[in-house]
Amino acid sequence: MQTLRLRLLGQFFLTTSLAPDGARIGRKGRSLLASVAAHGDTGVARASLMDLLWPHHGEEEARNALRQCLHQVRLALGEDADWLTAQGEQLQLRRDFGEVDLWQFKRLAARKDDEAMRTAAELYRGDFAEGLDADNDHYRWVLTERDCTRELAHCLLVRMIDSNELSVLQAATGLAHRLLAADPVHEGCYRSLMLLHARSGQGAKAVQVWEACRRSLRLELDVGPSRQTAELFERLRATLHDVSAIPVQTRLPAVATSAALVPPTPQAFDHLLRGWQLFSQFTAESNSHARAAFESALVQEPTNVDALVRVGWTHFMDWIGGWSDDIALSSQCAVETAHRAIACNPEHALAHSLLGKLLVWRMEHDAGLEQLQAAVHIAPGSAFTHFHLSEALMWNGQSDAALLHVRRALDIDPNDYGLFLTIQGLALFFSGDLAAAQSVLERAVTRNPTYPWSLSTLAAVHVELGNLQSARDVAFRARQSNRRLSMDFARRVLPIRRQDQRDRLAKDWLHAGFPRHETQSYRSGSKRSGPR
Repeated sequence: MQTLRLRLLGQFFLTTSLAPDGARIGRKGRSLLASVAAHGDTGVARASLMDLLWPHHGEEEARNALRQCLHQVRLALGEDADWLTAQGEQLQLRRDFGEVDLWQFKRLAARKDDEAMRTAAELYRGDFAEGLDADNDHYRWVLTERDCTRELAHCLLVRMIDSNELSVLQAATGLAHRLLAADPVHEGCYRSLMLLHARSGQGAKAVQVWEACRRSLRLELDVGPSRQTAELFERLRATLHDVSAIPVQTRLPAVATSAALVPPTPQAFDHLLRGWQLFSQFTAESNSHARAAFESALVQEPTNVDALVRVGWTHFMDWIGGWSDDIALSSQCAVETAHRAIACNPEHALAHSLLGKLLVWRMEHDAGLEQLQAAVHIAPGSAFTHFHLSEALMWNGQSDAALLHVRRALDIDPNDYGLFLTIQGLALFFSGDLAAAQSVLERAVTRNPTYPWSLSTLAAVHVELGNLQSARDVAFRARQSNRRLSMDFARRVLPIRRQDQRDRLAKDWLHAGFPRHETQSYRSGSKRSGPR
């Protein structure tokens, strides 16, 4: 199995035999590898690279800069340095030496069989070279390559809609969401997503896509949907509720009960969007406001399962974050809400994820894992079902299995708010790979500087690496977000199944400066009496 891989779709990521968890390479080195890889078998001339990467240098100065950059890239490749070869003035990557996701995507996206289309869609994690910090002519070249790969992905998406394979339709839905994240005014993508939801019997989601399309076009371009998009929605609306008219083999696993097929009102949808924005800030105050927004959606639609589940998550965050005046009540409210959501729709994956996570945190690991595995079975294309299962596996002492599922979550949705990376870092920490854990957790903190779980785990990593001052600095930041973090919290509250791992983390936290005993609730605001 090859260890030399270059990921160019989404965030740049390079793994080598010496750095299987990610090689460190400078900005110019990343740009150079992206340019060489994108040119495929033909390679790229040194002169072209000099013009692209050092446009303001003289010829000799640019040639020296290129020589130094190549040296740094080969150092990063280590024993795989022969992957980057020179044929005269042309630089290229050997196809028989390593894998490049861009090459695989272009090859598979041109095929029409189900397996090739599904794999190609999963490879498209995002735009070409997202976040690549390039200048001038090189940046314009990146944009051109980005447009080409994005257009290829859109063509692939249109072909996938005609498949009768569930896995292909699920992969197509994920691809559509990733494309819209990069280009929120692409009407063709909205049309594809409406068709996918209609084919799977998810009428409410098809309506949500229509509303999102209208809102994005109005906000970004101050226009309404085109006649083609409006006519498609009108055709679909007449059949959205007639689930029996949809062939069973084309329905996705998350086919809902009749209550869930009621299209949401625009007001309820707006409350859900606003609530999610607030919830993703992961602070006590924003969590309280998020719950208010989700409960406003429930006022509009009392059986809206998405709103119920999200209310449950806010109670969960109050419980583990010590953000409520009565954390025992918060735990009870979360469990009651999860059961209510499942009663409304037994096929709602994230309702099972919520209940499973609550059970694990109540130290009922086996029952929790059963719920979380059911969630993945219902929605294998959901990043969050894999994320929640990976967390439970990690607490259960199954770090290898946890890493498999969290990597799957990151492949589906790299925009993880720092959550997925935190679980990946925890699993690496418990497995003893401290260097990899530090690298992953630092990325998680960059994405979300106030998230207490990535900070507290990074503090433990610093302790074991001997960086006590860094550990104390990070621990102080973690305590600002969650005052429950303490040695007692690690020993009594965290659902760590293995006693040795529990003792290890508690000891590290104590050395990092966390107190022995947790602080009681510090959140301001009114109490909640329970779920509505």
